[in-house]
Amino acid sequence: MKKITTRNLVMIALLSGLSYLFFMWEIKIIDPLEFDFSDLFVMIAGYSMGVGPGILVAVIKNILHLMFKNSGLIGEVTNVVYALLIMIPVAMFKVDGWKEKLALYITVVIFVSLSINVFNYFISMPIYGIPSPERIPMIVSVFIPFNIIKTSILLLVFTLIKPILDNIN
Repeated sequence: MKKITTRNLVMIALLSGLSYLFFMWEIKIIDPLEFDFSDLFVMIAGYSMGVGPGILVAVIKNILHLMFKNSGLIGEVTNVVYALLIMIPVAMFKVDGWKEKLALYITVVIFVSLSINVFNYFISMPIYGIPSPERIPMIVSVFIPFNIIKTSILLLVFTLIKPILDNIN
């Protein structure tokens, strides 16, 4: 386990604050789907400092969102799950070549899209009151395309800022 330093605590606080700030600028696609860049800061924390700080940034961001936005708890829980699903592979598998990055990112897009929709099917959708027969068509026609696009955009932006992160570390 890495030693907890003042620098890491400050970075966790800074990335949590930035993540929350970007979470406030969400673009509503279809209720309850929203696009924002807040998960990018979770990915940065995971990549730069490890999985533990990435988890902290995801949780702190969603606690702040829950406190100040008065939204339903299930949206925050789903967002934490999504953020962790996209952050953990980026934090654990650091690859250099473009072919390896492409393979990793395609795998992450598929894994995240399938995993978060299993979570949505069994947990989020029942809480929102979506009847069971409507779930699969909704997941296939709306949720999977949305998650593929969102995850791809986040990974693309992360790829663009990754060289800067490598120079900082």
